[in-house]
Amino acid sequence: MTDFLQLAGIRLGVTASSREEAVRLCGETLHTLGAVKEPYLDAMWERENIISSYMGEHVALPHGTDASRQYVNFTQLVFVRFENEVSWDGELVKLCI
Repeated sequence: MTDFLQLAGIRLGVTASSREEAVRLCGETLHTLGAVKEPYLDAMWERENIISSYMGEHVALPHGTDASRQYVNFTQLVFVRFENEVSWDGELVKLCI
């Protein structure tokens, strides 16, 4: 697959009540697209607990651990834009990539 972004991977106006829910929504979108196997979703939260994926400017880049690469089927980006900012370890996130 050469398309790193599919239309189905762009979600706008999404709501999340927490950082954990936001990371889960990103993972579920990747899973729905077939890019990752289900265990990758837990690895995304595991990695988030090691170090925050917050990048600045209201953007976070959640992803799995190195060990979870075995659950990746193909490279894929998703864009999840939240209706309301999500609290992210003291920062505010509007977009997860």
